[in-house]
Amino acid sequence: MPVVFATLLVFASFKRSQPKAAMTIGPDFIESCVRATWFRYKRRIRREQVKFISEGQRGLRVMDRGKFGSIMLGHIVVPATMPEYQEIRSELEQWAPIKVNG
Repeated sequence: MPVVFATLLVFASFKRSQPKAAMTIGPDFIESCVRATWFRYKRRIRREQVKFISEGQRGLRVMDRGKFGSIMLGHIVVPATMPEYQEIRSELEQWAPIKVNG
């Protein structure tokens, strides 16, 4: 019974706390910071570290490692729903060619 109660409590806290995300793009870096109530995840990729950029239905993925490494160790996602999506896309297109997944 205590395990069930603890599990319900954890899932209830996830539903209440919507993560807050911020994205910063500078002349030589892109940075993503996701903050929830109990953790903060910050990822920065410098322009010269970008291996490739892929675009799908959900947005852009900026990776500084190979496909497997970026899945395991992280990458930056630029959601297509962002108001500044086209501006960010055109800036990142100057850094590396964008591979469109289709």
